[in-house]
Amino acid sequence: MGGYFNCALRNKDRHRLRRDQSSRELRSIIEDVSLHDAGGASPPPNWVSSSGVSFSRIDMFLLSPDLRVRFYSIRAVHFSDHHRVTMSLDWEKTITVGRGPWRMNTIHLQDPKVRLSFSRRYLDWVTLKHLFDSPIEW
Repeated sequence: MGGYFNCALRNKDRHRLRRDQSSRELRSIIEDVSLHDAGGASPPPNWVSSSGVSFSRIDMFLLSPDLRVRFYSIRAVHFSDHHRVTMSLDWEKTITVGRGPWRMNTIHLQDPKVRLSFSRRYLDWVTLKHLFDSPIEW
């Protein structure tokens, strides 16, 4: 589970301490479903106010116990007051579902509407390449 939670998980994740019901609720959810913070014990803040006076860590990924973080990074981006969170994960155990790996039903590729929609999305996606540091991040 990941996203912009708009509340800090721990007191150390916020510049100005504030008792916050949403933070208590988030911690309760994490405990109820046994999640762990992908950022580890001391991740840096990923939101900074435009004045630079206050900061907090409100964008995060919460993982099930079967996922292990191989790589985790927080980087500022020029178009937002939020930072980009990037990570790479490993499964702790093999997951077997059905008869093997999922395979796309290629019959949908014969539908002209699907092909047109994909082509448009692909062309839009290609225009974003210059915004990334490397093709892997793109």
